Amino acid sequence: MIYSTLYKWLNNYLSRYEIFRKLGKQPTGTLTIIIFLLGFMGTNLTNCSVPTLPPKTDKIPEKPDEISEAPKKDLSKIRSIALSPYRTPNKFSQSKKLLYRMYSKANHETTFYCGCSYTTDGKKRHDRDSCGLKLTKYVKLYGIDAEHVMPAYRIAKNLSCWKSGGRKNCDAMDKNYNLAATDLHNLRPAIPAINRLRSNYPFIDAIPGEKRDFGACDFEIENKLVEPPEQKKGDIARTYLYMNDIYDFINLTRGELEQFITWNKEDPADGWEQQRNKLIGEIQGNINPYIN
Repeated sequence: MIYSTLYKWLNNYLSRYEIFRKLGKQPTGTLTIIIFLLGFMGTNLTNCSVPTLPPKTDKIPEKPDEISEAPKKDLSKIRSIALSPYRTPNKFSQSKKLLYRMYSKANHETTFYCGCSYTTDGKKRHDRDSCGLKLTKYVKLYGIDAEHVMPAYRIAKNLSCWKSGGRKNCDAMDKNYNLAATDLHNLRPAIPAINRLRSNYPFIDAIPGEKRDFGACDFEIENKLVEPPEQKKGDIARTYLYMNDIYDFINLTRGELEQFITWNKEDPADGWEQQRNKLIGEIQGNINPYIN
């Protein structure tokens, strides 16, 4: 009788031990006492179902959440506004006019990368002497461009319209591309020569040496790579992170995400960037959540 009781208790104790082990818990301390008492009471749980934990995977998602710092609050609302076909602006010509008007009303007619002053009264014209800019190419271009911080190629390279006909084809055929290409959060006033020489080259953290091909403007281009000024890296990062979150067809690589998250931390938004974000919110209806 005694041996039978001990055998039954031991069987119940071991069955509970096995259940907790499968759940990933180590039955020590208080948990061991609970198992002991349950075993002594003689309730058999050997056939109890054990929940199955989801298998671990090393697969990298297209937009890796594990290293994303996207502010999730109100992101769905921001996306719905940015992706609305009735959003203003939704044409590039309209975006440029709104961009220049916004900067003019804010009394901030200054180019993005180099900090040159410019005027939009009558003929658009930038002042190279105001920022110490030196040019050896496109010297006769004295106007102002609306620069895509994330270039059109980077926006659309995964779209069929781009693969079959490039930017003009996307302009004519793809409404989603047009929303991304006209988003004011991705547009900045820029020197035409800088815009053309930068092309669609990716931004990197550093190019060895300090060539300074553009005089006092700390903007470097080499081997189809671009090192922007230190004080603009955060602005660029927050633009790329925003575009990645809002538009499903834009997928930053893990390396890009890591770089831009670092830049975002090292170069926080200044007063003008925050003011600009608010002004765009008033015009377009949505802010960039990485700024405020």
